[in-house]
Amino acid sequence: FTKFGLDSGTVDFVGHALALYDNDAYLAKPAIELVDRCKLYGESFARYGKSPYLYPLYGLGELPQAFARLAAVYGGTYMLHKPVDKVVYNASGEACGVVSVGEDGQPAFASCKFIVGDPTYFADKCRKT
Repeated sequence: FTKFGLDSGTVDFVGHALALYDNDAYLAKPAIELVDRCKLYGESFARYGKSPYLYPLYGLGELPQAFARLAAVYGGTYMLHKPVDKVVYNASGEACGVVSVGEDGQPAFASCKFIVGDPTYFADKCRKT
């Protein structure tokens, strides 16, 4: 940045507003990373119009709704407001389903090939990095 005579305000703007870095570590990284991020920002701005960011028109509630629609289209199951009593694992240690409360109030098993969930559901399988 100093080679091009940019002042600190411009450097901060490019690094944080355009390249979306959350700290100043980008100053010590190769310039190509910053250039690629700025390029993505510009391409997104050109594609989406007034803003380079995707934001649901009617609020963030549309994100889970879109996920539920895609799950339905591709044969997935989306469980809302259902407590997960436990995650069931197969013999090789892979998640294969969940036990929850059914509509009749009894425990119900839902099998699956893939689970998307908060890490707190898999506390014994997660490690802090």
